[in-house]
Amino acid sequence: MSNCYVCREDVKTYLGITGTGDNTLIENITERASRIWDALTRRFFYELRQTRYFNYEDDYILHLNADLLSLTTLTNGDGTVIDDYILYPLNLYPKLRVECDKSSTGFVYTSTPQRAISILGLWGFHDDYSYAWASSGDTVQDNPLTSSATTLNVTSGGNFKVQQTIKIEDEQLYITAISSNALTVQRGRNGTTAASHVKTTAIYIWAPPADVVHWCLRLAAWLFRQKDAPFMKVGFRDLGVVEVPAALPPDIEEAAKRYGRVRV
Repeated sequence: MSNCYVCREDVKTYLGITGTGDNTLIENITERASRIWDALTRRFFYELRQTRYFNYEDDYILHLNADLLSLTTLTNGDGTVIDDYILYPLNLYPKLRVECDKSSTGFVYTSTPQRAISILGLWGFHDDYSYAWASSGDTVQDNPLTSSATTLNVTSGGNFKVQQTIKIEDEQLYITAISSNALTVQRGRNGTTAASHVKTTAIYIWAPPADVVHWCLRLAAWLFRQKDAPFMKVGFRDLGVVEVPAALPPDIEEAAKRYGRVRV
């Protein structure tokens, strides 16, 4: 369980629940709400480090069939790395197209145009990516946090919530429990690698788009109230099989359409 767009405690506050008896159920529901939102919009709203492959289609233009937040390495069809490129749209996120600088080498392929070009990058949807990783105001208090440790000590556990995805340097971690100032975490999430981090290293918290948080909170609360309602299974190529309620509130479905990605 990971990559929840809304946390257990936020749902409990929304529903007016103060006890802990439903904690596990609500955690499962928030994760399900997030995956239903992914299925409805046909995209995901977390940051995934991954290499993706694309067919050669043009000497200078490469259209992306996924949301790109940051490009790390662009490898041409002949195995060389391309450094001169422009990401479009220029001033918006996510990026949907890569163009080679026409004053330099363009895209090529050798034996086949299929899967000839690869991009190692950070994938996912965020429309205000500059603010996607918010400062927690806290730092690593282990000296150091080793790559195998599953307990992260911080200055104040109150700066964090269960089910948040956090980042220390290039590594993403997922919080599964909090006890005082000790966070229980899953390491090396979303394609990142667990690493050692020295004391006082800054910790950042993934902040999905505010509208996505709102609608997933609304959806999670609705699922809690409808927890015995029947579900149907819907298959999606990138998400596998997701259980979706047979009927959703129309305002949630309408909101999801505004974030929907058109498959090509």
